[in-house]
Amino acid sequence: LYSIYENALSRGLKYVYIGNILDEKTSSTYCPGCNQLLISRTVFSVHENYLKNGQCPHCDTTIAGRFRDK
Repeated sequence: LYSIYENALSRGLKYVYIGNILDEKTSSTYCPGCNQLLISRTVFSVHENYLKNGQCPHCDTTIAGRFRDK
């Protein structure tokens, strides 16, 4: 799974994460613009959601998908 995760990132996929495992780094979502943490999750739980109006609060990149802001 980790090899596939790294391969997907290296090929330009923007929203790659490994689900259902206990690893916060690879289970979380990062901004494709500035690489800051946007959604922190582990296994089945979202711990933090930093999105503001569907955008990264650090660089204002619009994030694809239907995330609920905090």
